[in-house]
Amino acid sequence: AELLDKLSIPWLTGDETVTCEVLFANHPQVFERMPAAPIRVRPRRVVCVAQHPPFDGFGARQYDFQVVQRNLERMFDATVLFAPVGPRVRSQFENLVGQKPVLTRRDLFNMIDMVEWSGRMRPPPRRTAIVGRHSRDIPLKWPDSHAELLAAYPDQRHLTVQSLGGVPPE
Repeated sequence: AELLDKLSIPWLTGDETVTCEVLFANHPQVFERMPAAPIRVRPRRVVCVAQHPPFDGFGARQYDFQVVQRNLERMFDATVLFAPVGPRVRSQFENLVGQKPVLTRRDLFNMIDMVEWSGRMRPPPRRTAIVGRHSRDIPLKWPDSHAELLAAYPDQRHLTVQSLGGVPPE
């Protein structure tokens, strides 16, 4: 709250109607049901980030994209695009028989390629910065090796990594 005040960012309570260019709706399964109360956000478009494919490895349906799309359109009164997080998710959408969702041209990977970002505009923090990660505690959700883990989450004195959800023991 202190930072919002300091940066003059309005605190939204949910009672006000607000607009935005793009609303990112993360994880399609969340939107298979309509909310109990109206959502007063009016985006120009909605991007449903598909972190999970429509079917699991055994072919069992994980969610119905048509239900998700319909609910998002009703909630936000906006056009909905689906953004696969990688080629495997995209492939499942492209191989659907019958109606298919409108997909973003590029995958929306969950990683940031720092080469694509311009140089730092301000000095690094003087105190410790906290990097947060939300994940389940299954090995498939984490880097495979110690080197890959340190590449993603470096062991540096000015950086603290905190995980919500779980870290596999290994």
